[in-house]
Amino acid sequence: MNGTGYVFERRLLNRDLFYLLCIFGGSKRLAEIAKVSEFDMACNLKLAYQSHEIQRLLVSIAVHLRIMYEQYTPSIDEEDDGLWNYDLRLELEPVGELWRDGTKPLESEPLLFRAACNKIIHATKVDLSEEKIQPDLWRKFLLPEVTLHGTHRQIPWKARVQIEQFADRAYSFTSIDPLEGL
Repeated sequence: MNGTGYVFERRLLNRDLFYLLCIFGGSKRLAEIAKVSEFDMACNLKLAYQSHEIQRLLVSIAVHLRIMYEQYTPSIDEEDDGLWNYDLRLELEPVGELWRDGTKPLESEPLLFRAACNKIIHATKVDLSEEKIQPDLWRKFLLPEVTLHGTHRQIPWKARVQIEQFADRAYSFTSIDPLEGL
């Protein structure tokens, strides 16, 4: 393994994964406690930070993972020194769905982890999926997926990333004790 280049603490990646999962996991509770009020704390915080924080965390995670992927993927003739514990078979498990040509909605394929990182990095638009709480249809909570949009060689693409599967694959990159170094 070459192990040269940009260095960062893997536990910071785990922290960002935790924050991302907390945003999605806490979304329903925030919607439940939201009041119909101009000064509603839960609603105001959601409007101010939810979309931006999700995008920031996804890009940060994806960039760090791509760096790790490039730096620590052992070649066939190299021995793994323990920095790389990622099971490459996980690459074959999809973390979403990809439409290489966004104009052809019936032609999708599984979105693999590395490709999901690339799509997150290159997306020009991110849509969050929400569901309404009955009977208060104005109160919404996040579903654990994002839809990314972008172009490649002037052809629009679309990718739907399942957040929980993506986070699971990302966490397997680090496979360290989350309390390490604390």
